[in-house]
Amino acid sequence: MIDEKFNGWTNRETWAVRLWLTNDREICDSVFEVIKNSENPQQALKEWVEDLRAETREHIMWDDIGSLWRVDWQSIISSFKEEVQK
Repeated sequence: MIDEKFNGWTNRETWAVRLWLTNDREICDSVFEVIKNSENPQQALKEWVEDLRAETREHIMWDDIGSLWRVDWQSIISSFKEEVQK
């Protein structure tokens, strides 16, 4: 099995999504709300990011992230919950 860890994250795609979600204050605040107000935060965040991608298809963010299917949504959610608890 190949270890695909990237900068402490599951893989490069997970790292890139987390980086972009925290790179903009408005997006970051929205992510906190999605996670906080959902019964299934993993699915809610995934759908929210997919909707954002559909709305901002031409943004450089998507070229940087690449494929969303490899993203470890649970580790991103866990990192945001750690931020909320600080």
